[in-house]
Amino acid sequence: MATMLLTFGAVNAQIGEIKIKGSTAYIYNDQGRYSGHSISLSGGREIVGNNSNYAVVKDGSTAYIYNDEGRYSGHSISLSSGRTIKNVTGSNILIKDGNTVYYYDFKGKYTGNSTRD
Repeated sequence: MATMLLTFGAVNAQIGEIKIKGSTAYIYNDQGRYSGHSISLSGGREIVGNNSNYAVVKDGSTAYIYNDEGRYSGHSISLSSGRTIKNVTGSNILIKDGNTVYYYDFKGKYTGNSTRD
């Protein structure tokens, strides 16, 4: 029974919306209820995108990947040399570097895919 409840809870633990109030990003689930989880945005950090499972936080020249519980996943992407986050999709983080957009997964690894503007 406990395993069933944990599994059910994990299935419903999705990001529906992130609301920023002051220096905190509050995570709401896909039913519009506050999940009880948040991400600190102190020191100029900002949410640059999210999907239902992850939020991407820019801090200086690094993009940090957070899970749907507001915990840092241990994965990040360097944004050095003017690279920027173009978009966060259901399966990728798109990083723009000059005329090229590189696709990264949520472990911070380049997937080998890219497009040119």
